[in-house]
Amino acid sequence: MLAATTVSILVLLPIHPLAIVAGVVALAGWAANRIWVIGMRRGPRAVRALRVEGNRKVVATLMSGEVLTGHVQEASYVGAIVTTLTWRSKGTLCARSVLILPDMLPAEDFRRLRVLLRYGKSEDETASAPASHA
Repeated sequence: MLAATTVSILVLLPIHPLAIVAGVVALAGWAANRIWVIGMRRGPRAVRALRVEGNRKVVATLMSGEVLTGHVQEASYVGAIVTTLTWRSKGTLCARSVLILPDMLPAEDFRRLRVLLRYGKSEDETASAPASHA
């Protein structure tokens, strides 16, 4: 819907017709990608299962069956109601984020995940200062 609105505005602009065509093609490609990957959540790169280990290592199974390993990033957010797990797999430039709500896990597992994300240490952080207990 956003792409269709943008295309309608783009067509009305007083610019060169080739620029309009290039914009429409780019917006159509973007919209198709968003519908396939984000909107439907069924793309081959979508995360099907996620496991966080004690050393903040993440093991993700994709819809295609591929298994990715990575580490939890500092951008992860831990709250009472909303937890966002941000992780980056080995060999990639961009991190991925997964929203985790309390009703997605049993209460005890959700509590353990929040404690692990807040106070857990990765293998490279073992020599640093201890986590705050405040």
